[in-house]
Amino acid sequence: MQGKIQQGCPYFATRKAVPQCQLVLLPYQVLLHDGTRQAWGIDLKDNVVILDEAHNVLSTISSLYSAEISTKSLILALRLIREYIETYKLRLKAKNLLYMKQLESLSNKMLLFLNGQSKEEVMTMAQFARHLNILEMNLFKLATYVEKTDLCKKFHGFYLRMQRNEVKKENEKPKLTGIQKLMAKKEEVNEKEEEKEEERPPPRPVPSPLFSLKSFIDALTNKCEDGRIVVERSPTEANYCNFYTNFTQLRISDNARAV
Repeated sequence: MQGKIQQGCPYFATRKAVPQCQLVLLPYQVLLHDGTRQAWGIDLKDNVVILDEAHNVLSTISSLYSAEISTKSLILALRLIREYIETYKLRLKAKNLLYMKQLESLSNKMLLFLNGQSKEEVMTMAQFARHLNILEMNLFKLATYVEKTDLCKKFHGFYLRMQRNEVKKENEKPKLTGIQKLMAKKEEVNEKEEEKEEERPPPRPVPSPLFSLKSFIDALTNKCEDGRIVVERSPTEANYCNFYTNFTQLRISDNARAV
């Protein structure tokens, strides 16, 4: 009742009430993913975990810890990173600029590698790193930087502003001379008389490519024996497939009192 009066969001109120609850119902995606569990404030220590309909737990874990990125996402990500650096290069600290340059270099190398692949291939993460020539790059520090600075959220806002500016430029009418304006008015009157102007559909929202890039970087920080990189041609993309799915289960059973 108090929430209705204050027009509060029940989602955030529920999350704050989790520590006081004796029974919490969660989807698999929240329970089995470490980052999501921490974001929700779910503490498994000394608690009992009950998995209902557990026949698809292994496939769920595998999909949660897998990642994919396409050449289209890399092209958008690379363009976004370069425009961000160009816009804020005078405001960025040296350390931040260094990580941004590493992010740009990694995206560019991945794009060149995928565009140069003529066949489908399965490789280990070490082989993938050698192909990209990124053995000297510390992906753990880069992934930590992206996570701690909320870079995906910042880039998402920058991406939306960039999209709006592009739409605004497309809608801008070119400058016309006096005769051209007169002819344009006549054409406009004729068009209105013949038929009504069709309404344009609203622009379809496109997700920020930085989220896909971050997920793939996080996947590359896993142990080499845990998964493989699968390069596909149609469409051209790289997929990280996690084969070792028991480590998450062991982490859950170590923390929980019973599973």
